[in-house]
Amino acid sequence: MAILNSAPTPAKLAEGWEQRFGPPLRRAAGRDGVLTGAAIDRLAQETNTDREAADNAKAILDASGQRSMNVEKMLKLIGAATVNGAQNAVGPTGKIALERAELLPANLRPDFLLMRGRLPEVAPLSPAEVRRIITQMALDALDNGTAQKISGVPYGARGVRALVERVEHPASNTHFRISIIRNQVWISRASQVPSPLVGWYKIGAAPSPI
Repeated sequence: MAILNSAPTPAKLAEGWEQRFGPPLRRAAGRDGVLTGAAIDRLAQETNTDREAADNAKAILDASGQRSMNVEKMLKLIGAATVNGAQNAVGPTGKIALERAELLPANLRPDFLLMRGRLPEVAPLSPAEVRRIITQMALDALDNGTAQKISGVPYGARGVRALVERVEHPASNTHFRISIIRNQVWISRASQVPSPLVGWYKIGAAPSPI
């Protein structure tokens, strides 16, 4: 169901954003009402459309230089950022028409289309289905050579739990665990014998809601 039934002004867009995405941010903040970077990353890992709030929250937290922020303060800052960011998309009537959505900032565009009813609200995948999909993604990436090894540890990995603890890859005599970090699937690869294959690999985008 669309939250915004007609072209909104920037202020109405900000109001609609809080109406739609305030609840998942408050849920992510928990009982103490404080959003941490790790909590935002966990929200980004969700497979439903609530995760669209994570990039907006992450932008505010990163800009603040803080490691955490009161969720109500963050919502006010997101509201102000939404009003400011929407200015380039405002048409002659002072409102944001659907055809001007491409002029919105990248982290507002899907939110706007969702609230206008042009993107579907989607229920989350089950945890078992997520594990199945990302395990197959990782195995396919290793077998076809598309897994991208990096030096060091991915940004944002700290505090993120692995969704799959151990998967064997007999062809390379390695095993790995799988995490979703900032909407990307990553594996941490290990071996019981010395191997140049040990390390972190980027697999690809996390499963979209289906």
